[in-house]
Amino acid sequence: MVRTGTGQGQSAVRPHAAIVGHASPRRPAAVVAAVLCALIGAGMAGASQGQSGNAAGAGDDAAPPRHVLPPLSDSLDVPIDGIEPEPATREQLLVRANVLNAARLAADYATLWEFRDLLTVAHVSREEFIEWSVENDPFVYDVAETQDVAVDGRWGWVRVRASIGMRRAPSIPPRTIERWERWIHVCGRWLPVSAKEQDNAPQAPAERDLALEPLLQARYDAWWKAVEARDWRTLYEMSDPLDREQVDFETFARARNQLTFFDHQVLWRNASSDSGIVRVRYLLRLNDPNMTKMHPVVSMVNERWVRRDGQWYHRLLGGAER
Repeated sequence: MVRTGTGQGQSAVRPHAAIVGHASPRRPAAVVAAVLCALIGAGMAGASQGQSGNAAGAGDDAAPPRHVLPPLSDSLDVPIDGIEPEPATREQLLVRANVLNAARLAADYATLWEFRDLLTVAHVSREEFIEWSVENDPFVYDVAETQDVAVDGRWGWVRVRASIGMRRAPSIPPRTIERWERWIHVCGRWLPVSAKEQDNAPQAPAERDLALEPLLQARYDAWWKAVEARDWRTLYEMSDPLDREQVDFETFARARNQLTFFDHQVLWRNASSDSGIVRVRYLLRLNDPNMTKMHPVVSMVNERWVRRDGQWYHRLLGGAER
């Protein structure tokens, strides 16, 4: 589970193939919609409101930003009632991972309850969880071994070797897998990231090209400076050349003018071969005449990047890598 209390449960940028397919000079509105959708990720719906002061005028581009993102750590570090906080260390993650794998092997659902996705099953009691799992858990673990762990701040990764069979299909041989499982230190303890939140957590260092990540970060920093300056021409030139073939500058600028960004916080970055992701928490507002008194909202976005001829470019339309 990735829980921030400020919208981190929102979906990351998703492919917009249906919209991007309409990207042509004859359908400029569709292109604007595709670009705008990529800019704000899952959109404004469900985003938490910023806790800053009076809202600036939506059209007042010259005014200095008067809004600041609330601290992310305040919503992550609140311990769960009745549970002693655990240190965010490699040693403690190893302890927790071994407990989880032992519970998997023993089908110990009382212990597995402690590793549940708190947001997804918040309304389910321990007894209900155990009763449901005994009857419906589809997996049977013959092997569950912790091979390695890694920690970077509040993020953790556990290398697991497992042999997993299907409870309702015992004749099918178990499948042996080796994988890095993603964890986060939240509410004072280590918890595995739920399946639905995988896009909101970074990959393990062993799965990334760490040498490329400082270059990706530097490119993002330059991109953000252009966002702050509302320098649409520079942003356009930093966009993926293949995306620019589908979106002309005027359409791009029209989409950018529909948003004002007040603040940002880079949460993590991934670089692998020629593709990259920078996950960012933004404080932003739509520039709509009907929303001039609306406070900015927090939006979590996976900014997708592609490396061409040694240079990183921002993925303008999202979608599949190419």
